[in-house]
Amino acid sequence: MQTKSGLTTKLAKGDPVAFRDIFNLLYPRMMGYCKLFVKDHFQAEDLVQDCFVQLWNKRESLDPKRNIDSLLFVMLRNHCLNFLRDNRLDNTTIELNSQHISEVQYLYHLDFIGEEEKPLEEHLITSLKEAIDNLPDRQKEVFLKTKVGGQSQKEVATELGITVKAIEKNVAAAKKRIRDELARKFPTLAVILLFLLQ
Repeated sequence: MQTKSGLTTKLAKGDPVAFRDIFNLLYPRMMGYCKLFVKDHFQAEDLVQDCFVQLWNKRESLDPKRNIDSLLFVMLRNHCLNFLRDNRLDNTTIELNSQHISEVQYLYHLDFIGEEEKPLEEHLITSLKEAIDNLPDRQKEVFLKTKVGGQSQKEVATELGITVKAIEKNVAAAKKRIRDELARKFPTLAVILLFLLQ
């Protein structure tokens, strides 16, 4: 198979064989990345295929010097974020799963961008942890127990000797502080953060 730069040059000229080769080369990894966020296989397929349709429609403006992997990844990431925004999740538990993080980092870092750049997801996870660490002690304790530890509000209220109402107020205040802090660092993701941290 040709180099990706050569394939991109041919794709820019409308070569369907080059498009097929790029699709075959990148589709499996894009599906792997997409399914970390969109669990439904058919929905993930739709999102990935939409990226390739978009690539074909923009083929004449492609720069052969630009990394085609990176271009497609940015498209896919935007599609995933839009999907999460438009299909609001009811589950507000924030999962700090190290295996999940390492999978995201591996796919983004090695397969799409390269070792010299730090993935957005790693920045987000690091910033999320920092935002939680910056919470006032009681808010942090309540937030970690309910949203990370998975305890019910009633269980935490009993354990800490406070009312369920106090737990609710601490969780709401913690989520607002975290959302505000992340929105300051990642303004372009503010809408997504608003939905995921309600």
